[in-house]
Amino acid sequence: MPTASRRRTTLAVVSCVGSLAVALTLTACSHDGREMRPPRPDQNQTIIPPTEPATQPVGFDTAAPDTATFSLTLPWTSGDTIPATFVCGGDAPTITWTNPPVGATGMAIVVTDLDVPMADRPDLPFVHWAVANIDAGLSTMTSLPTGAVEAANDFASSTSPSIGWGAPCPPAGETHTYSFELHALGQPVELPSGTPAADMVAAIELASIGRATASGVVAG
Repeated sequence: MPTASRRRTTLAVVSCVGSLAVALTLTACSHDGREMRPPRPDQNQTIIPPTEPATQPVGFDTAAPDTATFSLTLPWTSGDTIPATFVCGGDAPTITWTNPPVGATGMAIVVTDLDVPMADRPDLPFVHWAVANIDAGLSTMTSLPTGAVEAANDFASSTSPSIGWGAPCPPAGETHTYSFELHALGQPVELPSGTPAADMVAAIELASIGRATASGVVAG
């Protein structure tokens, strides 16, 4: 084959392969005797359509599930009347809780009368019950657990100590609301039983990493 003919054949084959790389649409390449003009330096754009990003299916929620709420349950519906068995000398109610926050090393309960602010402690209502260091492995409390500590409630005086549950009992003709706050503790409360209520509650607040609340009312 003459040299010029071999040169044209080689150029045609190279041009054909180049076209295949650019277009990516040819499945075969044949030589029909015509020679393709070499691409200019500015002809460097692809004709391959861009890949579309994956789309999110309609109605598919990728958000993380909500964390379960730390909650407190009492023997009555929160906000309702406290049953007579727990008032005016009655027993402490059973406390039940679910979903304490991660990291809780213990629990604490604080019960206050929201309608009786203390003259010397305007930021803290009358304390009926304050218990700390309840075992974090429990989910209910019907009596004082081993290792827990109870404060002296606000019925106590220097001559008449009162430690533990002080049942609600408002004056005749008055209706009072009682708050029950369950705290998840991030560390133990380093106070003994019999500590004054204000001091115990302050220590509980400092150690708290989460709280659940409920309430009840009593008519005198």
